[in-house]
Parts: sequence; C-alpha cells; structure tokens
Amino acid sequence: FNLLCSFLAGVGTCATVAFVEAIAAGILGADISSTNALQGANPLIHLDKILIGEVMLLIPGIFMTNAIHDMLVGDTVAGTMRFVETMLWAVALAGGFMTAIFLFDASHNVGPGFELNWMGVTAQLIAAFFGAAGFAMIFHLPRKYLAAASIGGILSWAIYLAVGCASSSVFFPALVASAFSALYSEALAQWRDIPSLLFVIPSVIPLIPGAPLYYTMSFAVAADWTQVAAYAMRTGQFALGIAVGMCVTWLFASLLKPRTR
Repeated sequence: FNLLCSFLAGVGTCATVAFVEAIAAGILGADISSTNALQGANPLIHLDKILIGEVMLLIPGIFMTNAIHDMLVGDTVAGTMRFVETMLWAVALAGGFMTAIFLFDASHNVGPGFELNWMGVTAQLIAAFFGAAGFAMIFHLPRKYLAAASIGGILSWAIYLAVGCASSSVFFPALVASAFSALYSEALAQWRDIPSLLFVIPSVIPLIPGAPLYYTMSFAVAADWTQVAAYAMRTGQFALGIAVGMCVTWLFASLLKPRTR
C-alpha cells in the first residue's frame, strides 16, 4: 500500500508539472523538448522541490519517533517491531518515487533553495511554522495546542540553522535541534498534563530529512553513485542526530521524574 501511494504521488506530481510545462511552452512559444522550459518561464518552479513536499507527507516520522520512545522506556520488543516497520515503509516509499522518477525521466538537478540572509531565514521559519501546524492538524492535535506546537517547529528549525552556521556536518545541528524539540515538548506536557508526543512530532517535523532522501533516490535513478553516497550519508546523519537528540532528552527527563512504588 505504501509503495502504491508513493508511486501514485510521484506519477501525479510529475504528470501535473509536465502538463503545466506544456501549457507554458505553448503560451510562451518555448521549446517543450527542453527539460528547463518551465523553469525558464518561471524560475521559482522546480520539480525536485515539489516532489520533496510530497515525500515529506509520506515519511513515517511518527512511527520512528514512537519506536525510539518505546525502546527508550524499556519496551524493546514493541520498539524494535515499530522500527522494522518504519524501515520497510521507507523502502516502499523510496521504491515508489524512484519508479515514478524513472518513468518520467525527471530532472536530477538540485534546485536552488533559500539563501541564508534575513529574507531567506524568515521564509524558512514561516514555512516551518505552517509545516508544523499542518502536521499537528493531520494528527488531530486539539486546536488549543496548535499555536504552541507550531512555535516549537519554528524554534527547532531556528536552532538548527543557528548551530549549522558553526558546524560543517548536519549531525550536530540535528542533534541539538531535536534535543530542544523533545525538551520543549516535555515542558509543555508537564505544564498541560498531557503526553509529550502530542508536541514532539510537530516540533521535530521541520528536521525530517525529506530533501536528502529524495535526492538520494533521484541520483540513484541517474546512476550517479557519488551523489547517492553523499546524500545517503547526509540522510543517515540527519536521522541519527534526531534520534540521539530525542533519546538523550527523554533519558534525562525519565531520570528526573519522581518514581512511585
């Protein structure tokens, strides 16, 4: 089912962009044989960024978070089973999108992102706010907690950007940002007396490595194994940093909680 969903999402996105590209080429008289015809008409449109948005919706972030939480609190069997399910989900996700990219011969170029100036950072923080709010609504977070969860997404991404300016690797920034997300969620949970997972998932969503995962799949289709290795390493560092950061915070939180007989 996950393989089919990711395949249909990839095919639908590629077909829609190709259709819009053909219309733009017809209106502007551009050469539709050029893979950059649409981007030449509107440089703000990049197929890779659109597909990354689709990937983000299907990445099993909640299952990965629950798996880490279960293993940390001692429920090793359930945590391991959730983790294996997450890996199978990720493989199916990659297989579906890779098939769609191969069928449409989608571009394997890395489109430009926001620059790290005040305008670019502001745009990223706004996107983090709405992304966290969107996932909070997907997971039916009560409306009165939406603002707090969305602010957690902004703060976690701001910390990632700030720490990333002083680090050449993504592991340490992801670790610090995810540790803050878990700490922020624990504080809100203690204040509101509700489970911390209600806040940690929206707060950590901006850190989920959707872009590195997509580029790993895209360059694998193009058989550019150098880029595949680079982006696969980046994806692994992101995931490991998020897991370690949350585990460390949850470990200290569990040690500080009062024990009952």
